[in-house]
Amino acid sequence: MEKKILITGGTGFIGANLVRKLTSIGYKPVLLIRKNSNIWRLKDIKNKVVFIESEILNKPQLNKIILKIKPNIIYHLAVYGTIVAQQRDINEAIDVNITGTMNLLEASRKAGCEYFINTGSSTEYGQKEHILKETDLPNPSTFYGATKAAATLLVQEYAKSYDMSVAILRLFSPYGYYDKDRFIPSVILHALQNKHLDLSSPDFVRDFIFIDDILEVYLYFLSGKKYFGEIFNIGMGQQHKLKEVVQIIENHHKKKIDISWGKKLPHQFEAKKWEADIDKAEKLLNWKPRFGINEGLLKTYTWFRYHLKLYNSNL
Repeated sequence: MEKKILITGGTGFIGANLVRKLTSIGYKPVLLIRKNSNIWRLKDIKNKVVFIESEILNKPQLNKIILKIKPNIIYHLAVYGTIVAQQRDINEAIDVNITGTMNLLEASRKAGCEYFINTGSSTEYGQKEHILKETDLPNPSTFYGATKAAATLLVQEYAKSYDMSVAILRLFSPYGYYDKDRFIPSVILHALQNKHLDLSSPDFVRDFIFIDDILEVYLYFLSGKKYFGEIFNIGMGQQHKLKEVVQIIENHHKKKIDISWGKKLPHQFEAKKWEADIDKAEKLLNWKPRFGINEGLLKTYTWFRYHLKLYNSNL
């Protein structure tokens, strides 16, 4: 029998790509969406998805919905604060990222959900000077990172206290189709629209991971292999300076992009090392990134070039 899948954050960048992937292989996932959610990433497949309006902070409503659906798997991607420059409300971050996650955990426990997949963040690590391992103690340098670290601890406690099957996918710096506000789409969109772009330091580093590689990990958990509170780093396992990424995009664009470095203040403390140790995911999930930075950026640039009208409408 086909598994019932429930997704939070399904209208966002990663969530929408996951929804599109699941529908392409025959699933009809249920999406919990907010009343004001913009479904532009899913408009062309909305008949293949079930939308249910619900706030994860509305505990009674959430419990009722999940008890009725009884999903086999919950993919939790709803989050506040990913885009630091736009989302600065600390109370909102605490409510959504911590309280919302706890409400969802409790509802899924009561409904007997088989698997809870939580989406974590590399910002939970904070300032480090070595390759980041899942065993490192969290030391977040942003409120967003702090709330995500707290959510990870909550998820792990539920696994221990209630013997719940849960896994935490600690994503590094994702990029790809339908992205909008992060560094890579900003550079590509400004290039395609021939606009000037102010950026911070060219020497800031990230471990960029392509969306198709991320989706493989999410789909892995459809296999039924159980983990109980395990954290998995999901990154390329290589860090790149921002200027290196711009140079690769310029190669695909075939001309220089109008960028002024140092004109924009960073929105967070920048780590000298932002590189994932992915040995655990390789060994336990049999997963390894298939797309290097050059190939991933080419696929991303090409997709944006053919779908520029989605962004020209000021969504």
